[in-house]
Amino acid sequence: MVLRLLDAENRQFPTSDYERLWRERIGDQAGVRRLNLSSSIVNAGDAIALEMSLPDGRDIRPVVDAVRTSLSRLPGVYDLRDDASVGRLEYTFELTDETRVYGMSVADLALQVRHAFFGYEATRVQRGGDDVRVVVRLPDAERARLSDLADTRIRTASAELVALGTLAHVAAGSVPTAILRRSGRTITTVGGDVDNSISTAQEVNTHIREVILPELVIE
Repeated sequence: MVLRLLDAENRQFPTSDYERLWRERIGDQAGVRRLNLSSSIVNAGDAIALEMSLPDGRDIRPVVDAVRTSLSRLPGVYDLRDDASVGRLEYTFELTDETRVYGMSVADLALQVRHAFFGYEATRVQRGGDDVRVVVRLPDAERARLSDLADTRIRTASAELVALGTLAHVAAGSVPTAILRRSGRTITTVGGDVDNSISTAQEVNTHIREVILPELVIE
């Protein structure tokens, strides 16, 4: 969305004041992953940009949360964002003890769930010169909520139908749409902007180097 204000000589406030008031009116919106407001014609890049990495296999989310919490307390810092928060929704399965009784694996569960929600090609039909695929899946009403996922019936090796929630613990999470790697390590970026009427990017980045990063190293 682009808003065009009156020319500077025809209004009594700078565009930065309008941006600040607009941001205050919007506030925090549930479910919104990223929202950027800018009154600058020239984008010089993020005022704050941190690249962080941990050895592969370690969860960087707690570190990202700690950095964002520290930055959010600094006057003038706004529009914080990170690679770890923005991504595709992902559901993970952790097998229960009962799953082993039925002789099922995570791959078995994932395949059946995929067929139920995204469809299984049952057959193909020739219509003239076209090859039409017939895909079978659950009705929309049975695959709209997380509770529907837990209630999905899984066919075991003995042909029994058992609810997925009985066979596995289902957890929702997110995975990045793109992965940045440098020198063989995965990089996660935390960025943000600074209201120059309150603070400066130099002051904030100095605080990051001298206070926030040393505290993370100690932890």
